[in-house]
Amino acid sequence: MISLSEADHERYLSRRKYWLDEQSRRAEGRAEGRAEGVVIGRIQMLESLLGLAPSPIEQFDARGMDELLHVEAELQAKLAKRS
Repeated sequence: MISLSEADHERYLSRRKYWLDEQSRRAEGRAEGRAEGVVIGRIQMLESLLGLAPSPIEQFDARGMDELLHVEAELQAKLAKRS
């Protein structure tokens, strides 16, 4: 087995921690993106059911999840009033 100096071992641990942290951030970003995508899809479906043109994806770029959920709730309320 190759023996590492203490400094080399510390560098290895530091790089490994950075890599693991980066993987975790990427996984969190993917999960958040998927969740936002689902809400955007529901918004577009509701718009379609209301006879509106579905909003382009770019319109949602600057909106956070809370705002997306608010838009979805407003559209659901409009659809409920029509029924």
